[in-house]
Amino acid sequence: MNNYSVESMDKKQTAYDYDPITTIAQTPQSEFNLNRGDIFQVAKAFSESSKKDIADVTQVLLPTISAAAQKHYAACYIEDWRPFPISIYTLTFSESGNGKTRLVELVTKEIVNHDIKEGAKFLQAIANGDEIKNPTILTPPSSTIQAIANNIKRGRTAQAIITGEAGRFFGSYSFIPENISRTATDYADMWSGAFTPSEKASDSKADGVRLTGNMTLSLMGQAETVLPFFNNQLLQNSGLLARFLTWQSQDSFKPITQGEVIDKNTRQTIESFHSVIEQLLQLDFEKKQVIKPDKVATKILINTYNTIGKRGDKGGDLYAVRAFANRFAENAMRIATNIAVFEHYYNHQTGEIIVTAENVTVATELMDSYLREFQRLRADGLDTDKAKTALVWYERMRQWETKARTKREQQGEANIILGNDINRRIKDGKEKQDTVKILLDHGYLMKKPSNRGAVYEINMTVKECDRLPLN
Repeated sequence: MNNYSVESMDKKQTAYDYDPITTIAQTPQSEFNLNRGDIFQVAKAFSESSKKDIADVTQVLLPTISAAAQKHYAACYIEDWRPFPISIYTLTFSESGNGKTRLVELVTKEIVNHDIKEGAKFLQAIANGDEIKNPTILTPPSSTIQAIANNIKRGRTAQAIITGEAGRFFGSYSFIPENISRTATDYADMWSGAFTPSEKASDSKADGVRLTGNMTLSLMGQAETVLPFFNNQLLQNSGLLARFLTWQSQDSFKPITQGEVIDKNTRQTIESFHSVIEQLLQLDFEKKQVIKPDKVATKILINTYNTIGKRGDKGGDLYAVRAFANRFAENAMRIATNIAVFEHYYNHQTGEIIVTAENVTVATELMDSYLREFQRLRADGLDTDKAKTALVWYERMRQWETKARTKREQQGEANIILGNDINRRIKDGKEKQDTVKILLDHGYLMKKPSNRGAVYEINMTVKECDRLPLN
C-alpha cells in the first residue's frame, strides 16, 4: 500500500476521557498528512490566500466539495456492496479571532452565491404569482431536526452546515440537555443518508417516517464552545463524534504587508475550484451516480478495512477508539470519492468517474492524521491517577484469577472474575466504578452475558505499556 502508514502507527494505546475537559489538549500533534494531488494544490492556494494552515483549509475544503456533490454521487467499496453517501463531517477547535469565519467565506463562496440566487428566484416567483418551485437551497435555516426534516419534505434532499461559528450549531434547541441524545442519533443517521426524525416536525405526517437525504457538516469553533460537546458522554455513546474528522487548529498569527497581492497562479487555482463547485451545484441527474474504485484502489481499501478492523477489535491497539476506527475505511472512501469527483471536473475530464489508487492513498494518509488526532484528544482527557489505580487492580485481578483457575477450568470457565469479587475487594464505590470502566474501555476486561450478575473475562495477555498512556 503506497505511503500508507497504518502499520507504522504508534502502538501506545490511547483512551476515552472520563472527566470533562474545557481546555485544548497539550499533547504534541502529529503532522497533517496532505501533500500531493490537485486537492493539495487547491488547499495550498487557499492557505496562501487566507494565511491559514493547510489543515484548517482542508477542514472546510472537503466539506464544500461534499456539499456540492452529495446530491448527485454516492460511493461504493466493491461492485455488489451497498452504496453509501459521500457526505463528510468535520469538526475543528481553534482560538478566538484566528480567521475561521473569513476562511469559510473564502472557500464556500459559490455555495453562498447559489443559496442567494435560489432564494431570490423563489421570492420573485411568489411576487409574480408564478408557479412556485422549491429552491434547492443547501443551508437549512437552523440546525434543529425540525428544520432539516421540513427541508427534506420540501424536496431539499442535500443540505449542508458549514460555519466558523460552531457555537450557533451546538447552541440550538436540538442540543439542550433533554434533546441532545435524540439529536445526536439523528445526525449520526443522517451521515448514513437517512433518519427518522425524533422531534416533531411542523407536519405531523413526518413523525415516525424515515426520511432520505444527505447532510454535510463542517463546524469550526472556539475550544471552550466545542470541547464540552466533544467530551459529552451521550454524544460519544451515540457514535456521532466518531463520524467527525476532528482537528485542533495550531494556526498562529501571520502578518500581512502593504501592497501584498495574491500570486496569479494562486488566484487562478482558487477560481478554478469555485468553477468546479458551481458546476457541481448545477448538475441535474435523474438518478444518483455510484462511483466505484478501480482494482488497485479496491485492494487498498479492503486491506485498510481488514487491518484497521483487526486493530480495533478486543485486545487491539485501537480498541479504545474503535468507534472511530470502525469508520476509518468508509471515511477514507468518502474522501477519495470527493477527490475523484473534484479532479474529474477540475481537469475537464469526460467519461466515467473512477476512484483511483492515488485517490485512496491520499485519503488513507489523511485518515491516518485524523485517527492520530482523535487518539490524542481522547488521551488528553484521561485521568492518569485513575488509570494507574486501575492497572494496579488489574494486576491483582490476574492474581485472583490464577489462584482460582483450577476451580474455574473445572467449571469450563477460564480467566473469569465475578462482579461480587470486585465489590468485595474494592471498597470505595467511586474507585470501583472508575476502575471497571477504564478496564472495560481498554480491553483489559470484557463483560460476559450471565445470569449470575456481573461477570468479566480478564484479558491475560495485555501488557501495561501497550495500553494506557501513563506519562
